[in-house]
Amino acid sequence: MRDNCLSNRVFLNSEDLVGHGCDAWNKLEAQQWRMMSIGLRDRARRF
Repeated sequence: MRDNCLSNRVFLNSEDLVGHGCDAWNKLEAQQWRMMSIGLRDRARRF
């Protein structure tokens, strides 16, 4: 999310921040394969 949706932004207020955060979360949720690929990495399984 930091690389694509929330980086290099100035938020006007907390509502603006929450709105952008929700949009970023919804975009990430729509890409379930990305979350699965992160969970399948070897370093993620060490914990």
